[in-house]
Amino acid sequence: MKLAIILITILFLVGCTQPITETFTCPDGTEVQDETQCPQEQEPEVQPPTQVQEPEVNSEITELINKGQQQDNYKYSFVGSELSNRGKLEPVPSYDVYINNNQMKIVYDDNILLTEDTFYNEIYYNSEETIGFCPADGRCGYNGKAYILPYNDHVPEFTPLSLLSDIPSNAEKFGESTQDGRKMTIIEYNNKRMTIDSFYGLPVEVITFDGETVTHKYNFNRLTVNTVKDSDVVLDDRFERVE
Repeated sequence: MKLAIILITILFLVGCTQPITETFTCPDGTEVQDETQCPQEQEPEVQPPTQVQEPEVNSEITELINKGQQQDNYKYSFVGSELSNRGKLEPVPSYDVYINNNQMKIVYDDNILLTEDTFYNEIYYNSEETIGFCPADGRCGYNGKAYILPYNDHVPEFTPLSLLSDIPSNAEKFGESTQDGRKMTIIEYNNKRMTIDSFYGLPVEVITFDGETVTHKYNFNRLTVNTVKDSDVVLDDRFERVE
């Protein structure tokens, strides 16, 4: 009898006793029975760098720029003024420009001093040399000589074409106007306002601002296209070249 009671007690204790299972805590907090069952850390997916899209230039402005950059025969009269230390717009030297392909002539309103008693007011530019000259009808003392100048001496700081190349992608149309019966397109960018001949695509005026104050004003007056002859930009070989 006692043996039976002992056996029953043992069976009862064995049935009520739960097996002790060891667990492992993974780095992410998950508990598993074996370390090898931990979830594997995945490498973050490498994303390609985001391409920053530059804003496109207004299509109308783009058309004007393309039209202007095709011009290789034109002339104009440059008149400009810049803000001086006295707080006033003061005139800068004025001149006429003749351009025919890669040749250019500039005729200054004022004489340019070469030596103590030698002046010139015309400058011829080509791919090989720069020449200063005083024409027979000039006020600079004609002597029939052409003076070889340092290459690209007195080249204008900018031309209508170089201004077109500087127009950034954030340029916006400001309005329209007319000059001498021709339609003009006015654009703005950064601190500049530019007026462009809508037919030829060439700038006729550029104004630079500092806040509300005008600091520079440049005009390309009497602009004509396809009117410049070779004789306008090439100095006759009969004139003696002087170094």
